[in-house]
Amino acid sequence: MLTTEATEALKNEVDADVRSFLAGCTSAQDRLAPTGCPFFHFTDNRVELPIVWEITEYPEVKIRSVSGNWVLSPLNGKARLTATQTDLFTGAKSPLEVEKDFSFAAQLSVGSTEVSVTPLVD
Repeated sequence: MLTTEATEALKNEVDADVRSFLAGCTSAQDRLAPTGCPFFHFTDNRVELPIVWEITEYPEVKIRSVSGNWVLSPLNGKARLTATQTDLFTGAKSPLEVEKDFSFAAQLSVGSTEVSVTPLVD
């Protein structure tokens, strides 16, 4: 039986799309839960701007063929949040730095000349 494998060019294009999506999640969002993004942080403290997200571990792109279609495996990575927080009970300010694991799925569409990646984030 023959198995089909994705080319390096396809993997590289999908990886670039995933990185572009995550770049949109980390740039100028200033939110603990950036809209449409796979990571978030909740706290009972007041968090001051700026709120900075940084991807510390990008997802590894794994593509496989299933029933003649290309399927992207779940994407897992890590993001770091840095900001300043104020304890609402004591008023004490302190640095906020947390690393969050994240995971999301994405729909992969491969045409004869185009590839599109559609992140599926709840």
